[in-house]
Amino acid sequence: MPNPQYMPQEIIFEFKPEASPQIIDQIIAANKLERIASWKFKLTNSIIFQYRIKDGRSVEAVMAALAQNTDILSAQPNYIYNLQPKETGSNLQILLEAMHVKGAQESSSGTGVTVSVAGLPRSEILSVAPNAKIITQNGQDEFAPQKKATGFQLLRNIDWAFENKARIVNIGFAGTYDKSVSRMIAAASSQKMIIVVSQSSIALKTPVTTSDPNVITVTSPYTTGVIALMLQLKPDLNTDDVRRVLAQSTTKTKMPDGTDLKIVDALAAVKAINNPLYP
Repeated sequence: MPNPQYMPQEIIFEFKPEASPQIIDQIIAANKLERIASWKFKLTNSIIFQYRIKDGRSVEAVMAALAQNTDILSAQPNYIYNLQPKETGSNLQILLEAMHVKGAQESSSGTGVTVSVAGLPRSEILSVAPNAKIITQNGQDEFAPQKKATGFQLLRNIDWAFENKARIVNIGFAGTYDKSVSRMIAAASSQKMIIVVSQSSIALKTPVTTSDPNVITVTSPYTTGVIALMLQLKPDLNTDDVRRVLAQSTTKTKMPDGTDLKIVDALAAVKAINNPLYP
């Protein structure tokens, strides 16, 4: 596994709730840090700080020093996440037909379901759930130009999605396991927000083999559209419910080039939700 990437000379950390402003100022001065930003996160009821190291010490050295302070709850690098490449090579119409999207849309179109996206185009989701409401922070995809995001940005994005009543948060970035992001995802999941990440993305504590139970890992953003169809029909679905239906509805289809592609059958998923025997 490659060494994780993070912003040089930056660190993000959280103080314990009982730490006074005076104690915080003393810690910052003693460690020669300069505040870049701070944010009050409603999901976790916490304030997370982003600081720059002013004296040239390494991130590891500053983290080690902060770890000795009992007023600090957590400290970590400001990790960098890279935008996942957009799917190519699949004929859209053939794919949608294989997913039986038209049949699924006779029962649901994603109406009333808000989807927050970070680093992903809207078209893949809307081609499956055309009436879903797609939102991006600040009204645009702030990550698209640089094709990167930091852990602090992703934390703010998830919290912003919560404030804006998103039921689905789709994150199109991959990177290392991040304690702060994982904690924010767990808080979002407890609010019945469905967090969707790419198969090799931030949820993976060990690449490919072990995933965070609070996320849905997918190989295609079209699956997010299927989840939106499901939520219109049964808004109180939680992450475990969605994962179970997707697993039951996953199949393979042969594409024109002869390759077998794993897909989620949208019609099968909708039928499962519409089944009166569904728990």
